[in-house]
Amino acid sequence: MEEKIAQLQVEKLELENKFLNPDFLKSPDYLEAQKKYNRISEIIETLAGKTKLDIEFKESGWGSDGSNGTGYTSALLEEALGFFDADEITVTSFVDSVVRETKEKFPSIQTGLLLGLDPNEQEEPKQNILQLRLSELFPEKRIKNCRADFVAMNYKLAKLGVVGRAHKAGVPSMVWTVNSRNDIKSFLEDSRVIGVITDEPKLGLEAREAISVLTT
Repeated sequence: MEEKIAQLQVEKLELENKFLNPDFLKSPDYLEAQKKYNRISEIIETLAGKTKLDIEFKESGWGSDGSNGTGYTSALLEEALGFFDADEITVTSFVDSVVRETKEKFPSIQTGLLLGLDPNEQEEPKQNILQLRLSELFPEKRIKNCRADFVAMNYKLAKLGVVGRAHKAGVPSMVWTVNSRNDIKSFLEDSRVIGVITDEPKLGLEAREAISVLTT
């Protein structure tokens, strides 16, 4: 698997170098190269049977004609379902409509609403920062409307009581990105938290082992 992924990364770098050449952008090979660059089916196929798949959609959906819609989202998930079982796929997004549409069209796929968006990365029409943060601090209505199976929040929101509010709304939480030993342990001990995302996997494994020793 590592060899296949490395090969794809090399091909991607080679294409990126070609895209820097203005003459190549005018050549007949450009469109085919662009399709190859954007194709993720090889990666999906490479990962199948070896891990679960978490797809984060950054935008509200793409129609086949480039319009705002669910064409691309649906096509990608249909492709993923050709290699993964539905219970092996998770879809997450900061965009409520993506979560809602995914749940409506693919009810067996787990969906997660992301909280902690950088205000500069909002889609149009943008909320002001106060509106955005209030909707994340008190996400109960958003959770209900988009039918999320869980929420995945920035650890700063988790420390401000959002885990508890999500729990009252009927969904568990994941917390990101937690790199403090004490914080990792604290979140792992919280029964309302189903996962902790960290850049320090060694600390995470140590914390989990310590908790396991204490509870056995």
